[in-house]
Amino acid sequence: MKRKIADVLDTLTDTYVPDKLDAVMKLTANMPQVSYVAEARPQTQAPVLWRKVLAPAVCCCLIALLGFGVWRSSMLTPAPLSPDTPAIVPSSPDEIAPEAPVVLETADGGGAQEVPAIPSTDEVLPVPEADQIVINQLETAPATVEQDVQRNGYGKIPYDVWEDIMARFQAKTGIEYHAFCARIPAEFQDNYNFFTLSLRGYKDFGRDEDYLLHDYVFECYNSAGAKAIIALCDFESPLQGAGISEQDLVESQINGTPVTICSYGDTYWAQYSYQGVNYTIETTGLDQAGLEALLTSLLTA
Repeated sequence: MKRKIADVLDTLTDTYVPDKLDAVMKLTANMPQVSYVAEARPQTQAPVLWRKVLAPAVCCCLIALLGFGVWRSSMLTPAPLSPDTPAIVPSSPDEIAPEAPVVLETADGGGAQEVPAIPSTDEVLPVPEADQIVINQLETAPATVEQDVQRNGYGKIPYDVWEDIMARFQAKTGIEYHAFCARIPAEFQDNYNFFTLSLRGYKDFGRDEDYLLHDYVFECYNSAGAKAIIALCDFESPLQGAGISEQDLVESQINGTPVTICSYGDTYWAQYSYQGVNYTIETTGLDQAGLEALLTSLLTA
């Protein structure tokens, strides 16, 4: 077909150019339509697109990811110290300065609140003193002081009267009745008597015919038959063991409180002042270890 077109063009070389074009158009109008482009280019567009566009893009992404990974690893790995870099030496306790207090603003804006600073490591905390027990051996039993004493026991009494007694006990001793009973060792809590000792016309009060309250007393027994008498007075030594304080005795230390302990036969006496109240403890049939356990329990707040 190409040959036919060429022959027509050769025959029309001497004709005016527009006439040649018209002849060519008439000749090709009746020719069948043939797609030379489709025959010359088979369906290979997708592979060409992958090779020319997508493959280079994927390679670029891989290279970028590899470079980012190398960069991150160099950031996480500490650089080696140069010879001129000073070494980090931990500070000694003397060089650690105490922390300054931290000041926080309150939520309602009412002002600043100071938070206590954390103690520095070189602060020395107080260490409680170890107990030192000294038993003073008496050659004779303590002298008994003759006095007009009235004993008042509390058995079956109305509840409102008992409430008044407990309120007065707390006012004079500074401790609630049941809280004090909790200090007594468990072996003595199941069997004890509670009573008061009063003196008539005590110390020129002008009330010679009246008995005035002097001591609160707990008389306790354990299952082995040992007895412990605990007497309390808020203004002077209790009447129990009154003659002990007149002797020159060496003091012990129990829970940081000075205690005078003496013994005669199988009886121990202990006297001390604790939280503004004077105590006298008398035990019979209790060994030294039991006495120490009793005193330690009573001297624990």
